[in-house]
Amino acid sequence: MKAFIDRLYCFYDFGDKRPGKWSSRLANQGRKAVIAAVGAQCNNEEGGMDLTLKAVRLPVEALEYKVIAMIPVLGTFEKGKIETNQKIIVKAENPGKQMARTI
Repeated sequence: MKAFIDRLYCFYDFGDKRPGKWSSRLANQGRKAVIAAVGAQCNNEEGGMDLTLKAVRLPVEALEYKVIAMIPVLGTFEKGKIETNQKIIVKAENPGKQMARTI
């Protein structure tokens, strides 16, 4: 996750004085995001997944993306288990359709 967040750094413009004002190079473009995170051994969001989703959401929103959904995928460890979990598929379907309509 840290590597992902670090790679967002190039999309910020900073003023001369640091720390100070900054802006997003991606601002005002109507960008949207769906955030999904897998908590292989979590059975509820309070097991750290709430922090994981927030840690990804905050820098993405700072770049002025509109987060249209955050999808915690809990208790999924085995390969291929997600595609057989109808509850997760349904939870991801609407945001997926919404994202498709934007492009």
